[in-house]
Parts: sequence; C-alpha cells; structure tokens
Amino acid sequence: MRQKIGIIFLVIIFVAGFGAFYSPFFLKGKLPIPADTIVGLYHPWRDFYAASFPSGIPFRNFIITDPVRQQYPWRELAVNLLKKGQWPVWNPYSFSGTPLLGNLQTAPFYPLNIIFWLMPFNLGWSLLVLLQTVLGFTFMALYLKNLRLKPEAVVLGSVTWAGSGFFIAWLEANNLAQTAIWLPLLLLFTDKIFFTRKKIRWLLLFVLALSSAFLAGHLQTFFYISLVTGTYLLARLWQTKNKRVLLYFLPGLFLFLILTLPQSLPLVRFIAWSARSVDQAAWSRPEWFIPPQNLAQFLAPDFFGNPATLNYFGVFSYQEFVGYVGITGLFFSLLAIWRRDKKTLFFGILALSALTFALPTPWGKLPFVLNLPLISSSQPTRLLVVVDFALAVLSAVGLDFFLRQKSGVFKTLFTALTILGLGLAALWLYVLTRHSENILVSQRNLIFPSLTFLALSFLIVLSAKVRPAIFVLLALAVFDLWRFGSKYTSFSNPEYLYPETSVTHFLQQNTGKDFSRFMTTDDRIFPPNFNVIYKLQSVNGYDPLYLANYGNLIVASERGSAETKLPWGFNRIVVPKNVDSPLIDLLGVKYILSLRDETSPKLVKVFQEGETRVYQNTKAFPRAFLTANVLPVANNRQAMDNLWKVDLAKTAVVEKSGMVFSGDLSGGMAGILSYRENSIQIRTQSSRQSFLVLTDSFYPGWKATVDGNPETIYLTDINFRGIFVPAGTHLVEFKI
Repeated sequence: MRQKIGIIFLVIIFVAGFGAFYSPFFLKGKLPIPADTIVGLYHPWRDFYAASFPSGIPFRNFIITDPVRQQYPWRELAVNLLKKGQWPVWNPYSFSGTPLLGNLQTAPFYPLNIIFWLMPFNLGWSLLVLLQTVLGFTFMALYLKNLRLKPEAVVLGSVTWAGSGFFIAWLEANNLAQTAIWLPLLLLFTDKIFFTRKKIRWLLLFVLALSSAFLAGHLQTFFYISLVTGTYLLARLWQTKNKRVLLYFLPGLFLFLILTLPQSLPLVRFIAWSARSVDQAAWSRPEWFIPPQNLAQFLAPDFFGNPATLNYFGVFSYQEFVGYVGITGLFFSLLAIWRRDKKTLFFGILALSALTFALPTPWGKLPFVLNLPLISSSQPTRLLVVVDFALAVLSAVGLDFFLRQKSGVFKTLFTALTILGLGLAALWLYVLTRHSENILVSQRNLIFPSLTFLALSFLIVLSAKVRPAIFVLLALAVFDLWRFGSKYTSFSNPEYLYPETSVTHFLQQNTGKDFSRFMTTDDRIFPPNFNVIYKLQSVNGYDPLYLANYGNLIVASERGSAETKLPWGFNRIVVPKNVDSPLIDLLGVKYILSLRDETSPKLVKVFQEGETRVYQNTKAFPRAFLTANVLPVANNRQAMDNLWKVDLAKTAVVEKSGMVFSGDLSGGMAGILSYRENSIQIRTQSSRQSFLVLTDSFYPGWKATVDGNPETIYLTDINFRGIFVPAGTHLVEFKI
C-alpha cells in the first residue's frame, strides 16, 4: 500500500510540473510557438499592429525564431500536399524553387504526423510540442525501469531528461527533441533483444523506433543517437559474448533502410546537388565549439544571462551551449560515481566523451581538420543531446544508489555535496571579484541555483533519515527545471501566427496573376520561408541545404559580375539585395519590399503599409519565355562568363557540350496556364522552333512534355530549366 501511495505521489509531481509548464496553453489558449517574434520583430506585421503597439508587440525570446522561419512552414506545406493526395516533392516558394522532400527537416513521413490529420495544423503542431515532453519522460521511464531502478530514481531520471537544457533549447523546433525522444526506447529494445526470448517482436519495435527517429527530421541528432545506440549494442555484445544476436540486428538494419528509402533517397540526392560541400561554416570561430567558460551553465544556466530577458552577454547563441540538467540531477549524476558498476562506467564515459568532443579539444577538432563529410559541417555543440541523456541516466542511477545505501551514506553524500558546492563557490568567487554590468547579471542569476543547492543539501540529509522527504526533493527537481524551462520558452497568441496584412494581401493578389516573385532589401522584412505560408514565391531562402547552382547565381548577382570565388558571403540564409542586377530581372522578381525610398530607375512604388514600401520592377522577365538563340557551353564556369555577355531575353546559355539542334530558332509567346507545387503547364506559340526558358531551379526528377511527348530538360542560365519546342501552338508541362 505504501508503495502505491508513493507512486501516486510521483505521478502527481510529474503532472504538476507538466501542467505548470504548459499552463499558458491549457489555461490561456496560447500556442507553444514563437509566433510573437513574427509580429514583434518583422515587417509588414509590425506595421500591421503599429496603431495598437507603436513600439512593437513584446516578444518572449528573439533567439528561437527558427521554428517559425523553417520547421513550421516546411511541415505545413508537406502535410497539406499529402492531404491533397500529392507527394511533397517540391517547394516552389523559396530559393526560386527547391526540393521539399529532400529537406529532412520537413519530416513529412514522421509517424506522429497523424495528429495533423485529426485537427487544425497549428493545434496539431502544439500537441506535437507537448508530446516531446510526455514521450521524452515516458520513454526514459520505461528504459530506467528496465534497469531495475527504484520508482523515485526512474522519475528523477525521466524528469531530468525531459526538462534538460537540450530539450528546452530545441523544444519548439519540433524536430531535434522529436528525434532525441526515441533514444531511450532504442536502448530498451536493444536490451530486450539481448535478454528476452521474443526477439523478433522486440526487433520490429527497435526498427520502428529507429525509423521514427530518422523520420523525425534532424539528421545530426539522429547521427548522434545512432552512435550511442551502436556503442550500447557493442557494450552489451562484449558483456554477453552472444555474437548470434547480430543475426537479428543486421536484418533489422536492412529493414530500417528499406522503410526509410522514400525519405533517405531524396535527402542523399539533395545533399549531392547542394552547396553544403562548398559553403562551409568557419569551424575555427570561438562559438563553433562550447567555450570552456560556458560549462558554468551546467551549474547556473543563466550565468551569462538569458535571451528571454534580453541580457545574454555570452558567446554566440544561448541555446547552443545550455546543457543544464538541474542542480538535483547534476548532484545525483555526480553521486553515481560511487556506485562503481557497469551502468555508471558506460554512461559516465559516454557523457565525458561527448562533452570533450563538443569542447575545442584536439580530438574534438579532428573531424573538422580532416573535413569529414557531413560531420565537418555540423556544429558539435549539439552533442549536448548525448551529454544530457547520459547525465539523466546517471542521475537516476545515483538516486537509486542513495536509496539502497544502508550505511556510510553521509560520508558519500558529504563528498558529492562538497564537489558541487565548490563549483558554485568558484562561480561566486569569480563574480564577486569583478565589477561590470554583465557581472551583476551573473550575480543575480547565481542566487537561485545557490538557494536550490542549499535546499537540496538539507533535503538530502533529511531524506537519509526520513525517506518520505525524497518526494519533496523530487518536487524541488521539478520546480528547478520548470523555472529554467518556462523562463526560456515562448507561448504566443494564435492570432500572431502569420496574420494577414495589407502587404501580404497585395502580393497575393498581384503575384498570383503572372506567378512573379518578390524580394526584400532589408533583413527586417518578410524573412525567408514566411512566404511559404502565404504561397508567395521568393528568391530568398533559409535552409542548411540549398542548391549549389542557385548559390552560384545569387553570389554573381550580388557581386554584379561573373566572379563567384569562395567565400560567398552568405551561409544557409540567402537574401539577395542587389536590385539593379540583371539576374534579379531574369529571376522574375516583379516586386521589391523595402524600408527606405529606393532610387533605382527601374523601380516604381506601387504600395505602402506603415514603413514597408512595395516597388514594382519594370524590367522583370516573365517566368517563362521563348528565346531565338541558344549558346551551348561545356561547364558552369563558361556559362557564368557568358551570362554577362549576352542579352538574356534573346539568348539562353545552356550547359550542354556538343549540343546539336536543327533549323533556325525564333522567339514567340509563352504563358503559364497553371502553376502548382509539383507541376507547371505553359502554352507556347512561335513561327519556328524555339527554346523555352522556365526560371525555376533545375533539378533531377523534373520531366517535361510537349503535347504529351517527352522532351529533354537542359540546365539553362546557370540554374534554370530549358527545353526546345517546335513551331506552332503547344502545351508544355513540367512534372516532378
């Protein structure tokens, strides 16, 4: 009976913490989406709300804008296409056309996406965010229970994992933590395959969990949890000496590869065509690895301030460096050292290894010195997912050790508390011997961790004598992580999620007539990918993967010449601003958004809302047009050189060495009849054979037909699609 009451108390502790954290959603109807940054940071939404909020709408956290700038628009587009019975292959709204299915962060096949078929997308997205906490806790609890730990220890480890710095930092992105939640299940199913008879059933569940982790939408996190799973499997193999079990895992891996082919094949193709190999981040930057001083965030997460309170003064981005697991979780993970069993050894080495590879150590730098594919372009700070997971397991192991101790417990506790206390004392000594405004921030943000440590010390001593006090200790752990997470996490009013404004309405009405594109001259206007929600086509884009040919074209446009040597001057965020470039005209950019008065003679102001001015480009090319001349070239370098020497309205520069075509060409008329994500229909009319240029990004998989007959698509003008069309009137169709 006493055990049942204890378990009820444990459930109440978790439910109370979960309910408190998500209370803005349950009680106020706010969404766990940083939509307040849309209306608080960017035009034309700031203009739209200017009458009511002259200084702008307050926003919670300016750091977590990626969910509304990347993951939310991509997933909504993919899900809507699937609902319409279309394969989510192509995104025509960003980068002048870019792969959608090849973008793993779109996560169109993630099993939990079933939520989006049952309710409105914004509500489904919110519930998916909540599920990260619920499933993160539940899956970890199942794994820790399998390790035969006491229920109190299971709760502490599960709460520590679901409320850890990695989870909170990436919670609203809905893909990094979604990937990470499957790690405990992968280890659980690995154990079941090793130690139970019903191996086939557990193997199928293992494959399902591994596939779900991959399809959740973050390749780097998946790579890390796969490494942990593989290492765990090898450790169990070494422990049991049961090599026959590999006969189960190898077919399971093959089944995983088959199940994920619809996602992995487009991903591999996109990577091969992307600028990922040439447009690398400078890994020598101080923020590429975790700066050693930022280890202080394991004791005090806001030692360098917090972006939510606008006082963060640390290096680069708060969310990349915060690995906080709570004072209670950190203490018991430290206490686990005295247990000295295989679990402590494995997860202790795992935490230490991951942390040293995330720091600027010689071995941490090695993958980047060697320029290893994919790894060398991935910021190692994300290894905090492994560090936090290992510390969460160790916290459970440590509490279990404490609860099972019969004698000599005070000496062990005193040693662990002393180590943790010395860490906090060192931080206090540092801040009290220096004087600056930033140091005052550190002083204030050391108070709560220090008080938590004192409360923890008292409760630990009390729990050693009065075991029910352990429930108060667990409540303290939940409160600590709740305070940390709720301070950082944004909840927004639903009406702030991509509201309609006069500018968005104007663009929808006018670009829809001729399928023209728009661009911006200021990063504060219409950030890349917002336009996906409004179904507006733009030359801008924001994605770690973008087509190399497009990057080449944009850097040439920005420089106003054929010179495209590295570095390009942009990385993953592509926002061209050179409105006078002829390549901007070629791209079909008919409207330019600006916060200043533009003086270019080809621009005419046609609309304004607040500070946002809309200009029409009078020299914009139609999106599809016929040329009378074709200039074949052998490679990209020749194409780029010639692009600046010809009249692009009359001559198409085609990368096809030795191209042969018969007869004289002529120009003519071309008009887009229908434009959808995966197909375009164009009517052409000419007196002789002509060459049709469609200024959408060239990419393998697109097929072209003329009156139903297949035609070859040529790489045209560096990045676009071109085909020959015969004399007369014809229906041309592009499909992917």
